[in-house]
Amino acid sequence: MAKKEYASYLVSLADILAAEQFPGFEEARRTFFSTGDFNGLNWLGHLIDMEGTLYLYNRDEKHLHSCNKALFLLFEVQDDLICEKPVFAESGNTFIEAVKGSGFTKDYTVMPVIEIAFSFGPALKTLCRLFKAGVYNAAERARIEKLCICEITSLFNEAEWGTHNRCVLRGVMLNCFSEMFPENAMSEMAANLSKRLFEQNVGRWSIEDANGYSAIWINALSEYIVAKGIWHVSVDAVMGYYANYFASLILPWGGFPEYGDSRFDMGTDSLLALSAIELVAARHKDGFLKYAAEKIFKNVSENKTLDTGFQATRGLTNALLWSDDGISPTEPEFLSCEALCDMIGKKIVYRSGWDKSAHYLMFNYRDIGPYGRLGRKYLQKTIPVHAEKPHHGHADEQSIAALCANGAVFLRDGGYRDAFTTNGHYRADFYHNRVIMRSGRMFKEKGLIEYAENIGDYLPVTTEKLYFERFSFAEVSRTRLNNPCVGMDCDRSIIYLKDERVYIIIDSLRALTEGPRTTGVLYFAETLQSVAEGVYRIEEDSPEGLYMFRKDKDELCAGSRAGTGAKQSLLVAFAGRDRAYSVEEIRRNYRTEQGLSQYVSRYFKENEFYNFVSVLIPETGNSEEETTAARARAGNIAASLSLVPVEGGKCVSVSLAVDGSTYTIGLKNDDSFGIADLNARPVYTYEAGKAGYGEFETDALLLVGRENGSDVRYALVEVTQANFRKRNLFAAKPYQNLQMDYSRKMGVCSWGSIEGKA
Repeated sequence: MAKKEYASYLVSLADILAAEQFPGFEEARRTFFSTGDFNGLNWLGHLIDMEGTLYLYNRDEKHLHSCNKALFLLFEVQDDLICEKPVFAESGNTFIEAVKGSGFTKDYTVMPVIEIAFSFGPALKTLCRLFKAGVYNAAERARIEKLCICEITSLFNEAEWGTHNRCVLRGVMLNCFSEMFPENAMSEMAANLSKRLFEQNVGRWSIEDANGYSAIWINALSEYIVAKGIWHVSVDAVMGYYANYFASLILPWGGFPEYGDSRFDMGTDSLLALSAIELVAARHKDGFLKYAAEKIFKNVSENKTLDTGFQATRGLTNALLWSDDGISPTEPEFLSCEALCDMIGKKIVYRSGWDKSAHYLMFNYRDIGPYGRLGRKYLQKTIPVHAEKPHHGHADEQSIAALCANGAVFLRDGGYRDAFTTNGHYRADFYHNRVIMRSGRMFKEKGLIEYAENIGDYLPVTTEKLYFERFSFAEVSRTRLNNPCVGMDCDRSIIYLKDERVYIIIDSLRALTEGPRTTGVLYFAETLQSVAEGVYRIEEDSPEGLYMFRKDKDELCAGSRAGTGAKQSLLVAFAGRDRAYSVEEIRRNYRTEQGLSQYVSRYFKENEFYNFVSVLIPETGNSEEETTAARARAGNIAASLSLVPVEGGKCVSVSLAVDGSTYTIGLKNDDSFGIADLNARPVYTYEAGKAGYGEFETDALLLVGRENGSDVRYALVEVTQANFRKRNLFAAKPYQNLQMDYSRKMGVCSWGSIEGKA
């Protein structure tokens, strides 16, 4: 995005903020002095950031004047706070006298007058840049120093460390203070503490797993790296990773999905991530990142996604200064992808295109991770949110965090904090589009959520990717979740039929020990209805639900969200008619939603496998006629769905018919099926590992077969042989395996993944 467009938008935001807030300044000041609530004054810090940055960009004195006007108001509040004269003539009391017995215990001479990290932090960052530009004289600097001491002192009393947002926010402020006031008695301590805090963050992976807080972290980290000029191999690697990570996650229209403590498509998150994307794009002349930045910014500005109007500007002011107008945006050639790996990101995006009407599914299988242990352990001891996956994460492993099509939103995460919940309740596993597992059996409960609902602590699980493969007609993934607390594991396989725009979700559960278990798959919606046994229709999310926190909510809620003129929907069809279903109300996304589940509550044998299969079919169109036809099509697909256990449940066969094609999915629940003898090599034989799936026979870990008359296609993952109607499709060639006794034994080498036509 061009700098002038960032600047134009920033000017409009600053003007709106000033017009909205200046008239209420006196009332906000009174509230502060009567209750100690400084939130009504926080906007002054953001206005300083915006106007000061605009001055640095174009050197227009009017912006410096506006910046100083906000700054002087903070001076006035601080002067009233620490002086001995009455604050308000009618009260006859000084502030110190007024607040006696009200719970204030601070030294009022160093009491902050606005919130520190999120509101004064942006102002301090910009004031530091203005200092370096030689804007203020000695007397002005001395007065600013007095204000900064007031805000910065408390940071020395807050033990915030680790690779997460609160640590780097604190570190940035301490670094700015030390650079601005090198002669101050606290300067050396501030510099040293800032250095130690960033020692844990520069070139390291974040322990956050929340879209909004990850964006805060990468933005603040970027500010420090730019201020210090730190660029080396690990910094480039980490910064490049996270810039591309965010870029690969963007929704079709340019927003961000929600995972962890975040909200869906919020402008705050978008603009904070935008700054790092622009920084890395400029450093590496990266056209894709420039394309992503443009898409993100246009969504914020044109679709009015800001939730507060000013909180997000910290990222926007950085993007203005860091962006490079010489880079041409380049739409990427790739579509579905991992974002960005199976060690740190642990997210997979299925995408049909980059236009706003594209189909999009984001899958999150991120667990806590095997790094940043001390920081995570410290957070678990200090943050009173027992259900949190540190940091700011939810128990959302193997959940579908977003599913969108043709501009409509069908599935999304459960929201951030809500006054109707307690103790981080909203972070628990039963709030997400995923499989949940519990020990024991249901008795009188009417549904799975009623049985599974608890507050409790976050119970760690581990996840790993088995594969993610892209074929010409299908894209597939499989991840594994191990839950030692319940004694089960679950593999979630997602098969995306590209031409048909159909998602097949196969959940393969295994009981690691014998005993009673209750388990099921959950999907959540604002509105849903039952269509037939095991078949449900989810309506697209309403504008009222999606735009709840938008500043222009009333304007945005007028008309269709997707702009199609038709109400679109998602058909959810479950295979297997021997299971129970429930639809239960639950507080989610700051409203009452419907929780849909297919579940079982029964006794499991040791190493017994069990499958849930659900098919998700977007019913989209740009008119009522088109959506009606799409619903009829989806109903036919649902009616054709079947699930058959194979080889005593060690494998499973799923079939369905779509638009004249018959699809056969063959899946090994047990990925060790076929191993003959671990004491000899080769340990595996085709005869021991083969299974029949309709007309197909193969030992593949996964088969996706498509039949349409004489046109037969297949895609295979980890395979040595495949046959169709007893005719060989593929066979790996034999190889000789040298044993430890130097004898040679014939074996067969499996292939990672292949596809072909019969």
